[in-house]
Amino acid sequence: MSRVLIADEHPVTRHAMRLLLEGEGHQVVSEAHNGVEAVQQTLETRPDLLILDIDLSRLNGLDVMARLHARGLRMPILVFTSQDSEHIAGRFLQAGAAGFVSKHDDLGELRLAVSMVLRGRSYFPSQLLGSVNLPAIRTQETERVNQLSNRELSVLYFLASGYSNHEIANELTISEKTVSTYRTRLQQKLNLRTLPELIDFARRNELVVDQDHPADRGAPPGESSSDLAMLQAMIDSLPAALYVRDTGGRLLFANPAFLHLYDVELDAVLGTRAIDVDWYSAADAATLQGFYLQAVAAGQRFARDIDVRIHGRRRVLHHWGTPYRDQAGRLLGMICGSVDITNRQDLLQSVREAKEQAELGNQRKLDFLVSASQEFSTPLQAMRGMLQLVLERATLERADREALNLVAATTQGLLSLVADLQGIAQVEAGELPVAQLATRLDALAAELIEELRPEAQHKGLELLLQLDGELQQPLRTDPPRLRLALAYLLRHVLQQTDAGAVKLGVHAEAQADGAIALRLEIAGTPREQPDPLRTYSLAELSAVATDDLARAAPVSLTIARRLVEILGGELVTISPPEQGTMVSVHLQLAVLEE
Repeated sequence: MSRVLIADEHPVTRHAMRLLLEGEGHQVVSEAHNGVEAVQQTLETRPDLLILDIDLSRLNGLDVMARLHARGLRMPILVFTSQDSEHIAGRFLQAGAAGFVSKHDDLGELRLAVSMVLRGRSYFPSQLLGSVNLPAIRTQETERVNQLSNRELSVLYFLASGYSNHEIANELTISEKTVSTYRTRLQQKLNLRTLPELIDFARRNELVVDQDHPADRGAPPGESSSDLAMLQAMIDSLPAALYVRDTGGRLLFANPAFLHLYDVELDAVLGTRAIDVDWYSAADAATLQGFYLQAVAAGQRFARDIDVRIHGRRRVLHHWGTPYRDQAGRLLGMICGSVDITNRQDLLQSVREAKEQAELGNQRKLDFLVSASQEFSTPLQAMRGMLQLVLERATLERADREALNLVAATTQGLLSLVADLQGIAQVEAGELPVAQLATRLDALAAELIEELRPEAQHKGLELLLQLDGELQQPLRTDPPRLRLALAYLLRHVLQQTDAGAVKLGVHAEAQADGAIALRLEIAGTPREQPDPLRTYSLAELSAVATDDLARAAPVSLTIARRLVEILGGELVTISPPEQGTMVSVHLQLAVLEE
């Protein structure tokens, strides 16, 4: 009785083969429905015979054979496929298959092939091979080996033994470019396309000894299995996806977090490089392999964020690696790690998009305000003139005069707002360039506080000034625009604050380039929530409604933000829970040279 593994994508075919094999007294140890499973289950079960189809997903039949041969497995492989052309049969014969049966034949043909292959004979029906035959292929391979130079044989030996180009260059005292040239020449002379095919050719023709100890397979020369075992035990216990590759990028081992991230089994990926696995696209795999080899050539640690697709799903990984060496200081490979930061990157992108939308909205609002101010300027000027005329010539009751004074003050405030908006429009149009004048920030802040103190006292608020840092020297800025921006911000915070104090803090810090980084913070105490049971007078309701309207659409913030941007700074507005309204202006100003 022999132990057999079946690798075929079609359940009905697998079931039919199982019935046939068990009827002949064989044991079917496992069934694989794709190429990766075929490699994994073969490594786990070590069957006496592998029956393999070429049409497998993830890895085709030829790739499965190359992977198994690269790992030193030499059990007979019987190919059972519907692709029964002479070319396909010849390829499998060259790859080292022991037999080939077409699915178009009766299952009795498969029974005969299994019997012959398990007795150590090959089974390639003549109608499939045509002019292809095993002795001729073996003779051709021997002739091709004889055509190789001594140096080409040495390079082939080291490649098949698991050495990287860098290690081969050190062993033979040649450059890595020369090693690459020899490798290309070997592929041309031997009519082989990939490194696994080179490795299989070398072992099939006994040019290198098979590595019988899986623990040592793939380890760079000079590295002991005990060192690898210690390293593996260390990274197995860590929660991040960690793994170790040799200098050629081949995977030596990986921890459970890595296997979970890529949804693979360890035996299925040992010895593979980024370009050998099937979960990356070809472009992503080539990029990752190239980047890794560059890091190895430099012999330095690396870290970067990569945007790839794993099994078709987009992932953003923070990818890093650090070299590890033997006791003699020889570079053996890289200890690497990957952290899935997809959600974080997507969140950052959402924040960027939201910021862009907010900036666009602010610009549209500002454009509208500038346009509206131009329309309202003339009628507002006329209204102020008429009010002044009425107040000068008419005899009015005290209440009427106070009302007209209030209207006149409101009109004047609107005219000031119009003037500010028109000033911004002129700057945008290039008519009023931003000045660079000597300015003492401590003096400017103190004057502004005194100017607005009556408004604060009218609401029963205390207005405070806190100066911190290097503010005694003149700085280059546009004082009128900076003062106007701060005035708008102070009035905004005063408006949002019901009790307590409003503080303007000015913090200055010298930078390496000689400039001064400024942070101007304006903060007020929290606004009290209105009593839902309290009754309000008509005047109070009017004031509350006006105040709520101002908070809903704070024109002052829009103007202040644009003024700060004109000065080359940034305005941040926040209202932390239970901490009141806060605004922060960030500027970087040059020091006035004496």
